[in-house]
Amino acid sequence: MTPLTVLAVATAAADDGGLLPMLMFLLSLLLLAWLWFAARRRQRAAEAESAATLASLHPGRQVLTTSGLVGTLRSREDGFARLEVASGVVLTFDERALLGEAPENAPQTGGVLPVPTASPKEAD
Repeated sequence: MTPLTVLAVATAAADDGGLLPMLMFLLSLLLLAWLWFAARRRQRAAEAESAATLASLHPGRQVLTTSGLVGTLRSREDGFARLEVASGVVLTFDERALLGEAPENAPQTGGVLPVPTASPKEAD
């Protein structure tokens, strides 16, 4: 049974409006407060981890964005980050879009990945 069901049953069972309904109401409020504080604590921990990750990113490092783009961090100012994704191609992102350092196996900035081409025989 859920706490609200217990509260409804206890309220219906108490004819005189005694201590039991008040106790059930207070326990329900206590449960809701605990859930709110627990969720807030997890949120603060995630925010702190994100801020620490952003603080560790310095110009010249390979970074990964939340959309999966890999580039070299060129500068950070006023909440924006400039990434060089190819030779001479610099894109500006909101700092919150930076996920962290790029993995070791990520292609280097400016590198050209080969495009697979199929011969006409393979296309059939």
